Amino acid sequence: MSSDVIALSRITYQKMMLNLVWATPYNVITVPAVWTPQTAARQSPLE
Repeated sequence: MSSDVIALSRITYQKMMLNLVWATPYNVITVPAVWTPQTAARQSPLE
């Protein structure tokens, strides 16, 4: 029982790290592409 839980937690941790590795470059590329001056002006909290 305990070894199953440890194995599951290791698999889960590996998947989390893999998702982090893929998500970081994806966000670095896509977020600036969407964040243009026009969208920044529309989302200004001062309006």
